[in-house]
Amino acid sequence: MAALEESDFTEMGRLFNASQASMRDDFEITTDHIDLISDTAVGAGALGARMTGGGFGGCVIALASIAKADDIADAVRKVVAGAGYHPPSITPTRAAKGAELLR
Repeated sequence: MAALEESDFTEMGRLFNASQASMRDDFEITTDHIDLISDTAVGAGALGARMTGGGFGGCVIALASIAKADDIADAVRKVVAGAGYHPPSITPTRAAKGAELLR
């Protein structure tokens, strides 16, 4: 929580990566496809990447600068296709304030 409050994106990326490793190694709930996407995103410049939303393989969220987003997406598409998987759907997004109670 401190990394988020302090906008420490490097630490947040490290936490994303640690979470992905734990889901893969400790809980064995990821898939080879998800692991490939996560690893490729980080290798292409994302600060961190991890599976989110399980079930049927879930999806991957990658933390990256806007400047690197297109290059990361291109790398993921290329590597995933080269491994024989269907092309992934990639949706660039920006973080926003979460839900809150209105009074």
